[in-house]
Amino acid sequence: MAVGNLTKKAVEDFAGDIHPEVRGNFIHAQGEVNFEFGKRSMCIILSDWYQQIGHTLLKQVAIEQLASALENTEMTALAFKLRQISLDLNVSDSQSTTGSVKSKKEKGARVAPQVPHNQPARGQGGG
Repeated sequence: MAVGNLTKKAVEDFAGDIHPEVRGNFIHAQGEVNFEFGKRSMCIILSDWYQQIGHTLLKQVAIEQLASALENTEMTALAFKLRQISLDLNVSDSQSTTGSVKSKKEKGARVAPQVPHNQPARGQGGG
């Protein structure tokens, strides 16, 4: 059986590539009477991965690990899409960060006074 273009074998290989215990959990789940291969299977795999190791990784490292596993299991279109989403989010994050700093300044937020490099700060002996 396949979901979209994904087969059980491809998903099992993906699970094994991201973490051996995740693959084991997926194989075990297939033996359950009520097992249905579908989107939920992939969600469970990703959840298991996150519990095993994903939560310890930096965001970009985690995304790269997942994208590499997708590529290794010939799901290159998904790997490309994941990387593209990551790039879009990084651009969005940097724009919102600079935007929030700018808006605080525009709203009159207190900003620490700038001290020229050649002059001592107040309270420090200058002479």
